[in-house]
Amino acid sequence: MTPAELDPNAIAQLRSLDENGSGIFNQLVEAFTADTERLLGELTTAATAANFEKTRHIAHTIKGSSGNFGAQYMRELCIEIEDACKRENSAPLANSVERLAAEYKRVRDTLRSMTAG
Repeated sequence: MTPAELDPNAIAQLRSLDENGSGIFNQLVEAFTADTERLLGELTTAATAANFEKTRHIAHTIKGSSGNFGAQYMRELCIEIEDACKRENSAPLANSVERLAAEYKRVRDTLRSMTAG
């Protein structure tokens, strides 16, 4: 699995919050990963049930948090899911959700490698 590309400016901005070794960056990464894993489960369930409004809302939430970490491809996939939901088009949802879950794993692993040590 290739590492996810994250916007270095977004990462630098988050790291700047970690004054005096407070560990805030690590805490932000842990909160992001825990929340996103939960939300991806909910997203899969909502998309499978063709609950477009709930699917769109969850994708919107993930889009915001992934943007904070500079995970641009995750953001793009969330926009794709939101657009499909606005059109109530279930055809692309399963594939988009699957690609989002795969990209999340790359982002998670990349972020965790930044907190190791």
